[in-house]
Amino acid sequence: MFTLTEIYNLVLAKHYEVEWDTQESLEDAYSTYLELSSSQQAQFDSLVDHALGQCKSDIINCFPENRNSSLEMVIQAQVENDIMEKLVKIFQGYIID
Repeated sequence: MFTLTEIYNLVLAKHYEVEWDTQESLEDAYSTYLELSSSQQAQFDSLVDHALGQCKSDIINCFPENRNSSLEMVIQAQVENDIMEKLVKIFQGYIID
């Protein structure tokens, strides 16, 4: 299955409309995705869309155009943690430890 980081990166790529098969950094995750059955792929795609809906405002807040202070960096770390917690709940059964 997928690591939490791989799922995070796949959801982020979907947000930025980046094709999974064109990114070297997503190579392992995309390979794992291709190993899923077609019904599992459809379910996974649905979960990615759901996760994107649940995390979209967090993603936008997490990646502002610029950061000027250490407080903003702390806030970014907290938002990233919040996103990861949501992804763990959404992708139960697809995440390996």
